[in-house]
Amino acid sequence: MSSVCQPAFDAGTTTIIHRPKSGIIGFRDIIDEASRLSVCAFPFAPVDEELRNRLSWLPACYILSNDREIYVGETGNMARRLGEHLADPDKSFANEVFVVSGLAHRWYDKSGPMFLQERLTRLAESAGFVTVRKDKNPPQTEPTSWHRTTLERIVTDGERLLFDAGCRAFHSNNTRPAASSMSALASSDTLDDEDDENSLMQIGVSTAPIGSQEYELNYCGIWARGYPLGDSFVVAAGSEVRSSINPSARPIVKTRHEALRDAAALAPITGVEDRLRLTVAVAFHSLNTAAQVVCGAQATARLWQRLSHASPIIVAA
Repeated sequence: MSSVCQPAFDAGTTTIIHRPKSGIIGFRDIIDEASRLSVCAFPFAPVDEELRNRLSWLPACYILSNDREIYVGETGNMARRLGEHLADPDKSFANEVFVVSGLAHRWYDKSGPMFLQERLTRLAESAGFVTVRKDKNPPQTEPTSWHRTTLERIVTDGERLLFDAGCRAFHSNNTRPAASSMSALASSDTLDDEDDENSLMQIGVSTAPIGSQEYELNYCGIWARGYPLGDSFVVAAGSEVRSSINPSARPIVKTRHEALRDAAALAPITGVEDRLRLTVAVAFHSLNTAAQVVCGAQATARLWQRLSHASPIIVAA
């Protein structure tokens, strides 16, 4: 027998989508009158004064999204944070914003948004429908047991309202979730040397698939390009690899350099002595190892930066 205090989702739910202005793809309010939560959705673009005033001093958890990637954040002032993200080239991937807040500003502090940021990040990573972009891991929150129960109910409501708003990061009818994400690869950087030694480095893998997001590394004049592929990160053919290795580098960097030389995967560059050229694409187990082998140093995954492609130039004869 179920408790009468539990939400009666078996009886169905009702979501209200309100468009205060004309236009299908513009600003939408998404609410359920039985919930204390509100979701609003709008294009990732400068907002008018009316919406800016509404978002000012609004504690919220928010999602920047496109069809393949999301960024989950939290803030005490959504209007200010939106302006910061619009000016940030790293957030230019987004075309839609989903803002999760307390209905009628019922959140008076950031504990709710912080809990939502942590939970929604983990839920999106587990679902695997999109790539989750992170500047850093969300902070861990430790609410009291009674408050956690309330927050978990909010998370459940949030997932449903976000789906109704058009966000497919947590639930989707797509039966082919994304195979991997940059964040998942970055999390594997905690593996110790023994685990990494036992993993495979495949030499001569295929080039970047169509539509794959590419990343670029620039370190002390060393240039490389790569992309996620399955559970690996591929450094593309043509990338540069530093010829020398710092004494502080992990032992795996030396063994990987030796393997590349033995496979004739490194070629000299005319007129340059401090770097070599990859002649084939190479798949690494983690972003960290890829960066360290390329740089010959104790480098980090953060050196890989998302590559923004300019529009192609067509030259007609």
